[in-house]
Amino acid sequence: MKGFKVLWAVLLFGLPAWGMKIAFIDSQKVFNGHPETKNASEALNKEVVAKQTELKVAEEEILAMREELTKPLSEEARRRKEATIKVKLEELEKSRQSALSALEGKRIRLETEINRKIYEEIETIAKEKGIDLVLDKNSVIYGIPTSEITDEIIERMNPKKDEAE
Repeated sequence: MKGFKVLWAVLLFGLPAWGMKIAFIDSQKVFNGHPETKNASEALNKEVVAKQTELKVAEEEILAMREELTKPLSEEARRRKEATIKVKLEELEKSRQSALSALEGKRIRLETEINRKIYEEIETIAKEKGIDLVLDKNSVIYGIPTSEITDEIIERMNPKKDEAE
């Protein structure tokens, strides 16, 4: 809906529509086609797995401590063990929240950097082709297929193997 409003604002108040050259892209396809997207995703997944493993160890330690509570203990020993378990549970939850926050922050930074590079490529292609306005495909109800520059952007971001060697 936002894209529709932007298009109408441009058409009604901004530039004369009859002289504009408009193109559109599938921004999700472009993002997924960027060479750094896969690497960033894999790196994040490795961090998630490492953190999950670390948290699993802490959870198992707490479970082992709870198991000890089923054995005969003095009242004092039981209270100390329960207090220790409570502290460990609080630490585990803090660690879990901290990990989620850190991973989300990293994901956002990586996506922002990739999007910055994508926008630079879009701007370069738009200037080369004399395109005045580039819209996201999801905001376009109808468009001439030749107006779509998605594949061109992906090709430019992914150099051919022959060129890379």
